[in-house]
Amino acid sequence: MLIANKHFYLTSDLHYMENLLMKLQCRIKGSRIYNASSGERLYIPYYIDRTHPVKVKVFFEVINARLKLFVEIQSNTYSKDWCLCKAEQIEDSLKSQLHEIIHDCEIKRNQYCLHKQLEDDIEPELSDVSPVETKAIRFLCQRKVGALISDSQSSRWLVAIRLVQSRYRAMQLERLIVFMPKEDIRQFKDLYSSIWKNKTFPALFISIESLSRNFQLYERLASYANSATMILIDSCHLFKSPLSVRSQRMENIANKCNYKLIMTDSLITNQIHDVYMQYNILDSLILRYYRWEDFSRMHIIFGGLDNNHILGYKNIGYLVDKIEPYTFSLENEKTNKCKAKIKTYTYYCDLTSRQKYHYSKKKTELLLLIEKNELTIHDVFRTFISLQKIVCGYPLGKDNIPGSSETNKLLLFKENVEENSIIFCKYLFEIDILLYFLGRRNCAVIRNKEDHSLEKDLFLQKKKKYLISTLYSPATKLSGIANCHNIVFFSLSFHYADYRRCFTYIADCGISGVVVKRFVTNSGIDKIIVENLKRKNKLAKELHSLLADKNRLAEFIKCL
Repeated sequence: MLIANKHFYLTSDLHYMENLLMKLQCRIKGSRIYNASSGERLYIPYYIDRTHPVKVKVFFEVINARLKLFVEIQSNTYSKDWCLCKAEQIEDSLKSQLHEIIHDCEIKRNQYCLHKQLEDDIEPELSDVSPVETKAIRFLCQRKVGALISDSQSSRWLVAIRLVQSRYRAMQLERLIVFMPKEDIRQFKDLYSSIWKNKTFPALFISIESLSRNFQLYERLASYANSATMILIDSCHLFKSPLSVRSQRMENIANKCNYKLIMTDSLITNQIHDVYMQYNILDSLILRYYRWEDFSRMHIIFGGLDNNHILGYKNIGYLVDKIEPYTFSLENEKTNKCKAKIKTYTYYCDLTSRQKYHYSKKKTELLLLIEKNELTIHDVFRTFISLQKIVCGYPLGKDNIPGSSETNKLLLFKENVEENSIIFCKYLFEIDILLYFLGRRNCAVIRNKEDHSLEKDLFLQKKKKYLISTLYSPATKLSGIANCHNIVFFSLSFHYADYRRCFTYIADCGISGVVVKRFVTNSGIDKIIVENLKRKNKLAKELHSLLADKNRLAEFIKCL
């Protein structure tokens, strides 16, 4: 059945890539090319000797200029699990026998410019979009895969929907699969339906969380996706771990599709190596690493105790050069203008005596670990979070009653905050503190995983005086609120992106004439956070550089 002609010579021009299946057909007996709805396929005759009839379909398809082998088995007698298991066995066997052919094609593919292989040229759909969104849509219409970065969730979604429309009208798509956090799906579907009212092709909306725990769903999606399917992923930073089940399943699904778009407000949520898996989902040849071990060896500097701590990165210029042609950063002009008009005030207060005692105790514990040379980066982060919780008013001691707190911030709040204000907190215990201080009947509360529509309506109707939310994803949870007197940061995040996201929310909601007020303490940890916000930086970067020099780190801790 298999290899018939051993005297097959690879041509050296781009025409080879365009006729890849025809060249492959010359190597395999009885194979034929058919035009499927998703494009050309090279079918290979394959039969199984069974008592009961089994339908076997084996074919090659070119996905983003790469040969992809598919094996599908159907039977009215045997179970679905048996069919899947048998298909995997046949696929492994064929890959082993056809290894030489596939390897030759991969070598030839690597000789050509990846930009040429992934380039596209379709007419963009530009209805009701801003100039900067127009640039993004045009950019993405010129390539089959891409990454879109924007603080504004609504802008990301609008660009993505217009891109899907453009591809559909160019007759490239049969179906769409959208992956995003569960809490965002309903709002995205509403926007999708309002923009594209007469859509005529199927779209699936899948929560990213379900991809980890639902194997049956993963199997259905893996069999459903084909080369004419577009994959759209929002909050793609949730796939940053190359070793997680979620990331590996997403990569397997995406490998079957020609068209992919990943979106987020920040590709790097923790460390630079976060980009590896996200761009691997688009195409492994963008970074040109097939394995995580190869990437980490080339770009991560390890050190510290047991040589397991990340001290820094190398060859960053290489990564930038590789991802830049496929990445568009959607500069939010509304946000920039909004930030220029917003007045921001920072109010300081002292720590209480109990806070000072526990704060000093935590610092001493960390310094002792440095002296014993037992410090890990996890110890530093854990202690810094504990320090921030202390200065944010975390209840201390065993005699605290529910809602009690240990902070002077409440005095700042009483003196400087008016009614009809939106309050952002980093920690959930801060929400409990404010509810106890302001009274539950006066506060509308939006927590991370609760239905917030009723609470939001009560605030809009002025039946509640204050609206309290966490710092994370306010643009989604607080959409539709256009009028308030103050926006109050009861605490700040170590991450500049969390703070910046709130200004995007202000711009998206059209809030004008608002005053931003930030409440911090005179503690060293708060001063560091404020300085990091000014530099638009993350504290983690500074800590990683200090970890290599314990003396510098000890001095840094003492100054807190």
